[in-house]
Amino acid sequence: MAIRVDAYTAGGMASGILARPGELRDALVDGGSLSLERAAWQALGESCASEAGSVSIASDDVLVAVADDDPGIPVHAAWHHVSSRPDRT
Repeated sequence: MAIRVDAYTAGGMASGILARPGELRDALVDGGSLSLERAAWQALGESCASEAGSVSIASDDVLVAVADDDPGIPVHAAWHHVSSRPDRT
């Protein structure tokens, strides 16, 4: 079954079909990246999305991901430190 996914990042939003079998949660936890096929990308500040083909987004870069399937289990929450200023390394 094809699962449609909307993935929000700090740079914009990608919409597409999950490129692997299974659930969205598995793709985010297991793969290290979220791969979407037949994807569209809409950068922040753009008024509409453009076709992007296949995209791969590092799981750590995904702020929120929403799928059209029913997860059937509690949603996993991952907490990350947020800083108001960039690291000075």
